[in-house]
Amino acid sequence: MEKRLSEICYGCEACKEMCQQKCITYKEDQYGFRYAFIDSDKCINCNLCKKVCIAECINKVKFNSPLRTYAVLAKNKDILKGCASGGAATVLVYTVLKVYKGVVYGSAVKDGKFFHCRIDDEKAIDIIKGSKYVQSSLENIFSRIKNDLNQELMCLFIGTPCQVFAVQLYFNNPDNLICVSFPCGEFRLINFYMKKQKAKERLIV
Repeated sequence: MEKRLSEICYGCEACKEMCQQKCITYKEDQYGFRYAFIDSDKCINCNLCKKVCIAECINKVKFNSPLRTYAVLAKNKDILKGCASGGAATVLVYTVLKVYKGVVYGSAVKDGKFFHCRIDDEKAIDIIKGSKYVQSSLENIFSRIKNDLNQELMCLFIGTPCQVFAVQLYFNNPDNLICVSFPCGEFRLINFYMKKQKAKERLIV
């Protein structure tokens, strides 16, 4: 029997990648948002999925205000012309690919579908350029990052705060993994949810 894995789900797919029983699948709702479902008949209750679930781990995170804030503008005019937000991400991508000979994971779009992909060539940068403030699929991305990290390649992952949080939970912040997120309201929604849950608990007690 299938059931929702968690009351709130950010579609990061970390739980699916972590599940050794292959009993977690993702389904889209009427608006195209992806949610995790678990087959309780196959589940062995190992709870590995919960270790990388944002909804399960968010209350363990200590939130801090930014210590410093910087405004960034790419010096290269050609880069700047092709970017929507000052070119900071593109400069980081070039640095990882050229200087560190690494790989980059970013969001791309094809036929109206948003998904993360891997690039290891400067010529492919345009594929992941452009702001995309939407949920993108991370299908098979965790396994690819794992393979690159095991080969000691420098990896740059760019995504939403929830996607970055999932990647950090999954890999436990190795030295050759750089994660970059952009501001959005998702964590505010999570905090709102957690406050509601705590309020409910106080009422129950």
